[in-house]
Amino acid sequence: MSMKGNSDKSKIMFSVIIPAFNAEKFIKKAIYSVLGQSYDGFELIVVDDGSGDGTGDLVKNICDDRITYFRQTNQGVSVARNTGIQLAKHDYICFLDSDDFWMHDHLETMKYLIEKYRNCRMYLTGYSVCLRDGRVVPKSEKLLKSINSNDFECGNAFLIRQKYGYFMHINSICCHREVFSRLGYFEPGVRNGEDDDMWYRAFAYYSVAISKKTTSVYTRTNCGATSRRKFYSDWVFIKRIPSIIDDPAVPQDRKDSLLQIAELRKLSQVRSMISEGWKKKAFEMFRKLDIRRLPKKKWCITLVSFLIPSGIISRLLSYRDKSYYANN
Repeated sequence: MSMKGNSDKSKIMFSVIIPAFNAEKFIKKAIYSVLGQSYDGFELIVVDDGSGDGTGDLVKNICDDRITYFRQTNQGVSVARNTGIQLAKHDYICFLDSDDFWMHDHLETMKYLIEKYRNCRMYLTGYSVCLRDGRVVPKSEKLLKSINSNDFECGNAFLIRQKYGYFMHINSICCHREVFSRLGYFEPGVRNGEDDDMWYRAFAYYSVAISKKTTSVYTRTNCGATSRRKFYSDWVFIKRIPSIIDDPAVPQDRKDSLLQIAELRKLSQVRSMISEGWKKKAFEMFRKLDIRRLPKKKWCITLVSFLIPSGIISRLLSYRDKSYYANN
């Protein structure tokens, strides 16, 4: 599979990648949300990661020459996205999960950001969360409401992440091919946090153009266990930090922000371990934290939680997760 550039330099063209595994029940909505875009400069690549249902037949029965269907053996979502990147014909690459969907002006908004912020290589729009009861609640707009501009360029996206929380989702991100050529692809074998690893690497090297406009919807199918599992999964990005810190090409302010985010991430892992009853392992990790980079309130609460029964901690975390997605 070769990597090709745009054939028409006068028009911004997008390659949209949908990884799919046993997605027969919901992928149609995702596909038609792409085909119905107000901006028509795109190709759609559906990478079937070894589905055992009717996903392939459904996609192949949609008659639209903008769609490329590719089937591979089951290797996980990271490899499926990487396959899509390698198949992509155009320089601007977007992703959409098979159970999510875009608003009709998603690519139009990306095009606007690309034309306005020429020095950037990453572009983000706002996203909403579709809850299990069918309600769609805005996420990015609420987090970024204190920022006056509707769109802006951010040199250190880590600061936005630190101040406003998780303001992005893979469905709302567009990257120039240069990002992957320079930094590599999604880490194979990682099923939780694989996109965090990719985007945090990119944040270290690239400025980001951000629009507060909501143009994508993430469908949340469950609460609690899945979100917590991400905390103590093998988050490969932490292992990459030393090489990024040692790279003179990364500005110092981004290095400092990155180190703080890493400690916060580790602290979250400690809390999840405590809730699962792994207090000995959690305490070993807690002792290695650089508390100078952590808010005092957060690490003090974590320290006290070692004295609280794990079952109570687990119930509190579950209640927090459910309340968060019900009210945010």
